[in-house]
Amino acid sequence: MRLADGGTEGDLIRLAGWKSRQMLSRYGASAADERAREAYRKRSPGDRI
Repeated sequence: MRLADGGTEGDLIRLAGWKSRQMLSRYGASAADERAREAYRKRSPGDRI
């Protein structure tokens, strides 16, 4: 399950067996980077950053 696919944080924490939301932050950081790169790739050609 991925948050990017519509999952919830609570579901992810439970399925991963994590005991705290700190784990979500730690392991979610790399996924956040991936989501940012994907959003950049999907932008309109005329968009500027």
